[in-house]
Amino acid sequence: KKDYDLMEGILICLSQDEEEASGSDLLDFLNTTFRKTMSAKEKRKILEEKYSIPFDQELEEEMETMDGAFSSAYKSSLERKGMKQGIEEEKRETIQALFQMNRFSLQEIATIARCPIEKVQKIQEELNKKSS
Repeated sequence: KKDYDLMEGILICLSQDEEEASGSDLLDFLNTTFRKTMSAKEKRKILEEKYSIPFDQELEEEMETMDGAFSSAYKSSLERKGMKQGIEEEKRETIQALFQMNRFSLQEIATIARCPIEKVQKIQEELNKKSS
């Protein structure tokens, strides 16, 4: 009774490689079920054939709902990652332009670009290597 309201979590790392089989039926089942690159129909076919899971209308709808949710989350994740990369590239270009102006100290460039001075120094080193 003392552990009644405690929650326990388990982290399972699934394969990114579609061809890689783990040797465990449970992990292979989870890989198939949660694979982002496979449509709900493809998943259904494998789950029916390999695991003998009978699909009714309700289960099929659940699979499509789950597939849509994962697809949206995955797409959103890629968009956020792309935005971060774009912001970082913009900062890098700003820092390079400020160096070319030869008017600002490292600290001023870091303040203008809103990034750590260590990052500015690293970019400066890279630029020096390119010009050598």
